Amino acid sequence: MSVPVHKTVYVAIGRLAIVALLFINARPLHETETFQQMVPNFVLPDIQGHPVALSDFTKAKGFILVFMSPSCPFALSYETRVEGLNREFLPQGFPVLAISPNDPYQSAMDSKDEIKKRAIENGYSFPVLLDEGQKITSSFSVEKIPHVIVLGKKQHDTYFILYSGPIDDSPREASDADQQYVKEMVAAYLEGTGSPYPIQQRPFGCVIKWTQNK
Repeated sequence: MSVPVHKTVYVAIGRLAIVALLFINARPLHETETFQQMVPNFVLPDIQGHPVALSDFTKAKGFILVFMSPSCPFALSYETRVEGLNREFLPQGFPVLAISPNDPYQSAMDSKDEIKKRAIENGYSFPVLLDEGQKITSSFSVEKIPHVIVLGKKQHDTYFILYSGPIDDSPREASDADQQYVKEMVAAYLEGTGSPYPIQQRPFGCVIKWTQNK
């Protein structure tokens, strides 16, 4: 049975549109779209209720901030990669700090107890901080998770954005990644070489669950 020509054309056009859309969403942001460059010290509570400040890490050369959530399948698929980043770069003065950005009233899985349970069960080697007012999430213009902000240290209590975007270019399996954005950006910074990627890459993943009054 032959397929009408006009239907074949429509299908082909639809496929091209999907490919074009994926390409547009994956493109690097232009440099003029760079947001807040300088970052002051900030404090957030961890899952134990203790306040944690960037300035507490006196020997840190920078930070890998990972906005993640147990309610997001994409974020869960990145847990091993986040753990790997901390184990590789913590000894070099670049610790991972995970930040929970979602409003727990919008998702029970984002409650402090659930996050704490997952951290213990999976043996996180990095602290998990709770952005209860979502001010930090908003200040970094985070819209989807997982989202990584790499900070370099400018001077005491002052930092600057080295990179903003996904960990790598694979939203699924780590083995499928061709470009290790965060790993290569941090390594280049520590080695004092030029940035291998634009400062921003478009993230992919789950949308942030904002409080209803936002």
